[in-house]
Amino acid sequence: QWYQRRVHGKQWYQRRVHGKQWYQRRVHGKQWYQRRVHGMVANDLQKIDWRDDARVVSQPADIENGVNTIDVWWVMDDGGLTVLVPYITSLHKFWQKQTSGGRRACPVRLFLVVDMSHAGEAREVASVTSMIKRFRLGWGEPILADTEGKAPSPETVERFEKAYPNRIENHARPNVTRRWLRVWELMREQSSKARMVYATLPYPREKDDPFNYLSLIDQMCQDLPPSILIRGANQNVLTFYSE
Repeated sequence: QWYQRRVHGKQWYQRRVHGKQWYQRRVHGKQWYQRRVHGMVANDLQKIDWRDDARVVSQPADIENGVNTIDVWWVMDDGGLTVLVPYITSLHKFWQKQTSGGRRACPVRLFLVVDMSHAGEAREVASVTSMIKRFRLGWGEPILADTEGKAPSPETVERFEKAYPNRIENHARPNVTRRWLRVWELMREQSSKARMVYATLPYPREKDDPFNYLSLIDQMCQDLPPSILIRGANQNVLTFYSE
């Protein structure tokens, strides 16, 4: 019996040691996972090769000329998510360092895509501008990007149809495709020197061909700095009310 108790005690001790080791491995694994997720969200952003872009070192942020800024292209109201996410991004010290050397908040430019040739557009712009001011984002006056009712240039259309072999006329909504290509032309013109670009994601319809839709998404990010296309679910995530 003494021998059995001794063997039993040894087995109990081994189980206890094994349990402790298992717990340590579990905690270590959880910590590793947390570090990994944090790295994917923040630290791994530093793996982007900024070295080819001398503007990070030699040029400070210039909000008037769009150098080292975070540009937000708000094409349509989606509940405010397209504005909220860039605002949160601008508060992170990583982007403060990438845009302004960490000395102040990120310079953010908000573009409103409009077509002033339409009747009543000016009234809508004034209403949206007033609403944005009440959100207290601290971004200054929104910049109006006027499409002027124009279609994309023939060069843009030719480039798009050559890169993704399919004519725009074959798209389910060719006019919508042309409008987004026109928006991309304005983005390329205004935001080519920015550090990050946020833009409203084109909304897919059931009748849209997946290849044509993804072709448009890919084109929207061409000739631009790192870009994020984002779209809310038309549920308000911004408010100007306070208690």
